[in-house]
Amino acid sequence: MSQSPDKISPSPKPKRTGCWIALGLGLGVVCGILFGEYCEFLQVVGRAYVGFLQMTVLPYLAVSLVAKLGRLNAVKARQLGARGFVALLCLWGIGILIVTLASAILPPMEGASFFQSANLQSETSTPDFFATFIPTNIFRSLSEEFVPAVVVFCVFCGIALISLPEKEPLLNFLDLCSQVISRINLFLVRLAPIGLFALTASAAGTLHIDELSRLQAYLLLYGFVCLITVFGVLPLFVCSLTRIGYWDLLRAAQEPLYTAIATGKLFVALPQIVEKCEWLINQEAPETHPTEEATANVLVPLAYPFPHLGKILSFVFISFSAWYVGQELTPTQTLVMAGTGTVSSFASPLVTIPYLLDQFQLPQDLIGLFILPGFMTMRLGDMVGVMHMIALTVIVY
Repeated sequence: MSQSPDKISPSPKPKRTGCWIALGLGLGVVCGILFGEYCEFLQVVGRAYVGFLQMTVLPYLAVSLVAKLGRLNAVKARQLGARGFVALLCLWGIGILIVTLASAILPPMEGASFFQSANLQSETSTPDFFATFIPTNIFRSLSEEFVPAVVVFCVFCGIALISLPEKEPLLNFLDLCSQVISRINLFLVRLAPIGLFALTASAAGTLHIDELSRLQAYLLLYGFVCLITVFGVLPLFVCSLTRIGYWDLLRAAQEPLYTAIATGKLFVALPQIVEKCEWLINQEAPETHPTEEATANVLVPLAYPFPHLGKILSFVFISFSAWYVGQELTPTQTLVMAGTGTVSSFASPLVTIPYLLDQFQLPQDLIGLFILPGFMTMRLGDMVGVMHMIALTVIVY
């Protein structure tokens, strides 16, 4: 089996590309602040770049997941599933604990009389869970980007291939397709400094800071827990269970973190996450057998539909909301809230947050305060999502 392009000398590339991406992000922010709404036209360039990134994601996930699952034996597949489930439960437990502890940081405060329910708007819609998770029409699932449904279809295909004796020609073809898509994605990553500069410049130029002033407590709290999780909790958790070094982990996470921050879409960073996880696994165990390298290609697509820590940490908004209206939650209530939210967060936060507001008798109009800073909080959550997937993959391996 030929060596895939994402395994050829990966060590020097992350530093160079990561530095250029960081420079593009920084210059974009400066340009947006200096020139304001004059940078709005750059949004076209940024959206085009995000579109090109999305172009490769679903095809890559589909062919890679089927090929890597098909090469596993039944015993390896069961072991991978069992270890992945246990690791996911541990990460969820960490997220619930962080939400509970972070909520205790909010200072005592009397009821916020400046909250006016009539001034806020809530616009949420009920998703089609059946279409999202069940691939009744795989072509519709592909065209409308129902990733969970695509993953379910690919899992069935991969499992069916495990026991087929004449599977090698198909698996070799899928491996070749995966290498082609990897080369396309590698080219697009090299264009990231330009695309991400355009995205951040247009976003920074059109952001009205005064609208966010009343949400300082929530933004500071959420930003704090996200940064602590990305650069502290998850790396230390990984380092305690594996031989991977702290700085090696951060170096590998650099590019997908930058991509998630700039695009606000964890989805488009998935191929980069797979590549970096494979690099970390090879660094930890250079003698890895080709079949074992399937871990990242299998686990990352499988983990994507499940709630990641970025979604779980967003539940600090419920604690903030209770504090905001003078109805603070007890530690036990916060623990129950975070646990309930975790098992309910297969859906969008725009569905889960109103549900939790209702469960704890908080005004539904508070959802407007959740949506308002979405430009910032969504990116912070995706940062955590990137590190969550990397941590899950290397721990299971």
